Amino acid sequence: MFHRFSLYLWMLIKYSQPIAPAKLLMPFVFSGSWAGLKLSGVSWPIAFVWAAVCAQGVHIWLVLLPIIRRQRQKTGSARVAVSVVLAIWFGALVAQVWWSEPWFSQRLLSVCCALYAVILVLGIKRDGDVMKYFAPGPNDREVSPEFRRRLLQLYALTAVFVIAVNESLLVTGASLNLTVAILSLMPLFLHYVFQMVFLLTAPPLRDDET
Repeated sequence: MFHRFSLYLWMLIKYSQPIAPAKLLMPFVFSGSWAGLKLSGVSWPIAFVWAAVCAQGVHIWLVLLPIIRRQRQKTGSARVAVSVVLAIWFGALVAQVWWSEPWFSQRLLSVCCALYAVILVLGIKRDGDVMKYFAPGPNDREVSPEFRRRLLQLYALTAVFVIAVNESLLVTGASLNLTVAILSLMPLFLHYVFQMVFLLTAPPLRDDET
């Protein structure tokens, strides 16, 4: 039985899509900045906050280009949307530097994941705009709503998992070293768990969707 389970698990991993290098950039910057700042003599709380801010800056850079492209496709202009997004993100970064408290950066992560999950739930409830934005296909008519809704469900569950792990680290008073290690490895772990769950639970595509 264990052999069969191991073989089945290996097949799931084998057919999972490899993680994109861009998704590893943010955790690499987070852990690398943390290690570098500690070695330079910066206090651990300050090092954690600045490492988190650097990682979030990389995330903003990676996410901003897709936002601009989608907004231009939809309205022909991205100036207002990009300005609002940048203002919110910049405010969040400044607030973290101002407080310089690791718990504040971690709690902000939970808040962002919670907002993300709420938006995804709207898409699951058949909000067409949310579904098109967070689960786009090559053509909106080529992928069934059921298939795309399952994607949103898995994205929402991923966000809830991140909240649960992050809040557990806060509640248990985990050391900053352990927190950095877990948060840095989480994207890799979640990528393959997401891929395996998706392969097991996603509704099959119709012939005209493949």
